[in-house]
Amino acid sequence: MVFSETLDVLAGNRLAVAMHSGFEDPTNLALMTFADPAGATFYPGADLRGEAFPAPRRRRSGIDLSGVRRPGSDGQQLVVYRAARGSRTEASLSLLASLSAPYAAADE
Repeated sequence: MVFSETLDVLAGNRLAVAMHSGFEDPTNLALMTFADPAGATFYPGADLRGEAFPAPRRRRSGIDLSGVRRPGSDGQQLVVYRAARGSRTEASLSLLASLSAPYAAADE
């Protein structure tokens, strides 16, 4: 996913879109985390300071989060979520990818 400096979602691949489909308005990560009712279960234990000033790399509930800010990109950040190999999260993401694949093919 690509986020703006204010955590607006600028782009995401098919799996990112499917993963965030339960939110009322999946256009801003901060609003999804703290204002959307789904945020409480999707991001349990989220800390506002931790989200506002994210570390470039951290691990949360079986997901490895890596972020890269490119100089001169107006604060845009590419964030990559990767599940630990063999984890329950990896199995869940694989299932979600397989379920969302027919919908992606229809849109192409």
